[in-house]
Amino acid sequence: MKKSKVVLGLLAVFVSGLIIGAASGTYYMKAKMAEFFDNPPSPPDAFIVQRLSDDLRLSAKQRQAAEVIVAEASKRARAEISMVKPRLDAILDEMAARLKEHLDPAQRESLDEIVVRIKTHKGPPPFRSGPGGLEQRPPKAP
Repeated sequence: MKKSKVVLGLLAVFVSGLIIGAASGTYYMKAKMAEFFDNPPSPPDAFIVQRLSDDLRLSAKQRQAAEVIVAEASKRARAEISMVKPRLDAILDEMAARLKEHLDPAQRESLDEIVVRIKTHKGPPPFRSGPGGLEQRPPKAP
C-alpha cells in the first residue's frame, strides 16, 4: 500500500509538471506572438540607423544625416543585388542539377523545395539570440 501511494504521488507531481509546463509555454508563445504583431520588426534601414544611433550616441542632426545616407546606400545595395541575383540563381540551378544526378526521386523533390526556399529567402533576420530571444550585441572593441 505504501509503495503504491509513493508511485501515485510521484505520478501526480509529474503530471502536474506537464500541465503547468504546457500552460506556461502556451501563455509565453501567445505573449510573444502578440508582441510581434503589435510591434513588427522595423525595416532594415530603420534598424541600421537605430543601431548607429545607439552605438555612436548620434545627435538629432547626425541621426537625420545617417537616415539619408543609409537610405541611399540601401537603395544602391538593392540595385547591385538585383543585378547579381540572376547569376547566383543560375549557379544554384546548376548545382542542383548536378546534385540530382546522385539523388533518388524523393530526394530530388526535397532538393527542389530547398532551392525554392533559398531563392525566395530575403536575407537573415535581425541578430537575435540568447535567453528569451533577446538581442545580444557583440562586445565593443576597447
